[in-house]
Amino acid sequence: MNFMDKTFIFDLDDTLTYNQHLYGDAKKKLVEFILTECDPTTLTPDAIIDFQVKVDIEVVKTKGFSSNRFPESCELTFIELARRSELSETDIAQLSPEAYHIGKSVFDTRNWTPHMTDGANDTLNFLKSRGDDLHLVTLGDARIQESKIEYYQLARWFDSGNMNIVPREKGSRIEKICAGKDKNQVWFVGNSNRSDIQPALESGIGAIYVPQETWAYDDDHPQVEAHPRLVTIDSLEQFREAYEAGLP
Repeated sequence: MNFMDKTFIFDLDDTLTYNQHLYGDAKKKLVEFILTECDPTTLTPDAIIDFQVKVDIEVVKTKGFSSNRFPESCELTFIELARRSELSETDIAQLSPEAYHIGKSVFDTRNWTPHMTDGANDTLNFLKSRGDDLHLVTLGDARIQESKIEYYQLARWFDSGNMNIVPREKGSRIEKICAGKDKNQVWFVGNSNRSDIQPALESGIGAIYVPQETWAYDDDHPQVEAHPRLVTIDSLEQFREAYEAGLP
């Protein structure tokens, strides 16, 4: 079997690096803040989180995946719930920046997990040793994602020209990477059905799905369906076995 001349496109957040837990921690802090500053008899933690999620999805429509999206949705959540609790506009104006700051904490490198996801290092080392072509395609704010690329030293595996940060969707970048390649020898590796797997399969390449915790934006989408070029593994620790078994 020829193991060479394959191309693998990797997602970053929650595929190679842990990310979603940061948002969970921030939401817990936001709940504590709102219950402290607002009338706790009219609110529950679940209701606050549900409301924040709805606001967050709405903000995606205008902010995309910019670094302002999540902090702004936290601030807007506080403002609306504070008004429902009949806080004065003066108090709201004074307190709302704290809600924004809570949301912004997800980008603080001091909160980032120092190690990559289980099997990530071994997988990338294995592919690099094989001589396969490696690309990174990640959604998000360029400044934040560049910080993650540096923090996790991804240049060990990805050439600078092969690391792509896109603001909204990955399909067009996948097509650009595939230009001139045999799509039967290209696979996308990711954890999100909406952002990774569906765009890959729609582009005519293979997909390796590594399910991880996602957020409501991803959940608000049809789930992964069977496909002849789709492989699902529990974690990247199983990647080499799937590779050597022969990827479709």
